[in-house]
Amino acid sequence: MAVGQYTDTSRRDKLMAAIETNGAWSRAVELPAPLGAYPTGDGLYQPAISCPSAGKCIVESAYMGISQKNGDQVMVVGDSDGSWGRAQTLPSRRNYNDDLDSISCPSLGNCVAVGFYNGLGAEATETNGVWSQPVVVARPVGSGFNAVSCTSASYCVAVGNYLHYYPLSVKQYAMEATKTRGAWGKGLMLATPRHSPAGELSPTLWSVSYISLGNCVAVGDLTAQGTEGFGGPFSASEIKGQWYRGIAVPLPVDAEKWTQTLILHPRWSTEV
Repeated sequence: MAVGQYTDTSRRDKLMAAIETNGAWSRAVELPAPLGAYPTGDGLYQPAISCPSAGKCIVESAYMGISQKNGDQVMVVGDSDGSWGRAQTLPSRRNYNDDLDSISCPSLGNCVAVGFYNGLGAEATETNGVWSQPVVVARPVGSGFNAVSCTSASYCVAVGNYLHYYPLSVKQYAMEATKTRGAWGKGLMLATPRHSPAGELSPTLWSVSYISLGNCVAVGDLTAQGTEGFGGPFSASEIKGQWYRGIAVPLPVDAEKWTQTLILHPRWSTEV
């Protein structure tokens, strides 16, 4: 199963999904937005997908409503053996901007979605088919999650980045947070790779795989200001409950320095 976005002949942005069966891909089909979505598709976010079993998938995205009074709204749509329903809007609060970027569904009807909620790291959960409002699970302001991986609805790891405000500057750091027995722990700053390029680093983690309790692998990228935009991919690992300093991922030998900031986020490389 693959999901994405496309623009129709009327220049409207829409979501789509395609299914691979025995090595052959079906024609992609439109995933209808919720009633009340802005008709041109403005504000539509790149979707995320999780499939707890074959033929059972959940797609999560965000959209802008016609009234625009409630900010960006999160939506989910389910697939049952190739049949897609109309997307539903998750519960939200008035005048709040929701942006949940990743979803993990350990079982049908039980999911965790993470992202940003008015500038803070947040999650929304589905329990027995019922979704909760997004709630803040990571601070400070400027924190947010890009990816989540769960072995069950009570055990998850989320990764992303946060902003630290110093008296005269603001710096960005990679971060992770772990959910154990249903409760999120305090976000942890992850150290960048040794011998990282000089300059102002902006590391971000984009994908994570929760292998077992205390054992994870996350991947992301970093850029450095003042060095012609030099950057590159890196990974960070948790082994037996301890996170280790990130490790740079070598690039092809013919990669030019300026192109390294154009690397596609390795978001799907560790998706489970």
